[in-house]
Amino acid sequence: FLDSLPKSCFLSEDEIAFTSLWESRDSLLRFSLSNAANGVKNVVWWKNLATEWKDSSIQILDIHRETGYLLAQISNPVLPYQLLLFNLNDNDSNVLVGPAPKSFAITTKHLPEREASLYNPQIRWQIFRHETDGITFNNILIHPRKANNTASLPLVVVPHGGPHACLSNSFIGSYVFLVESLGVAVLFVNYRGSTGFGQDSIESLLGKIGTNDVADIITSLNHALSLNWNDNADVSLIDANRVGIVGGSHG
Repeated sequence: FLDSLPKSCFLSEDEIAFTSLWESRDSLLRFSLSNAANGVKNVVWWKNLATEWKDSSIQILDIHRETGYLLAQISNPVLPYQLLLFNLNDNDSNVLVGPAPKSFAITTKHLPEREASLYNPQIRWQIFRHETDGITFNNILIHPRKANNTASLPLVVVPHGGPHACLSNSFIGSYVFLVESLGVAVLFVNYRGSTGFGQDSIESLLGKIGTNDVADIITSLNHALSLNWNDNADVSLIDANRVGIVGGSHG
């Protein structure tokens, strides 16, 4: 499931590369036009980068076919977009260029301090996998790291729109702002019928919109409420009395 192919998508006359959802992660995929029976290959691109980039999302920006180099942007829920230059045919070529440049000027004098703090958030993120009636779905939980884990956190639940869409584990500054500034946890729910989980998942929601998606939100919420602080099993991670929900469009 993808909106469009990159403007330059050919690695060779026979093979294309593109970005698409693979469950809740924007993934780098490659596909042979002459050997379609082999299917789509999911490329593990982060093996030569720091461990904090493992399982992050990636979006291809451009491909230089003559040299095989790809330019991409990578991010995850706690690390903002960075530029990555690498060659798919060279296992040692991953080069992290640095933070993606801004495309517009910002004049608000108080923003740089806030922006800097967003680039170094003390935030944890996890993906939890669930299954109902043989269909897989998952949710992404992000929350502050606290030195003193003695207080449970408020929670904001975020179901996506669509309903056939998906919230990937890429960086979303507005929700990071909530986590960092308000000290809340945020739960993105990719219920059954979300893109990235296969055609069976898409079709499972047809005729059951407002039923399966709501049930999966409740399942994800109940799981979040069952979690404890890792180093304090006596304290719940989430405060069950302070749970809110926000969404746009279908969400």
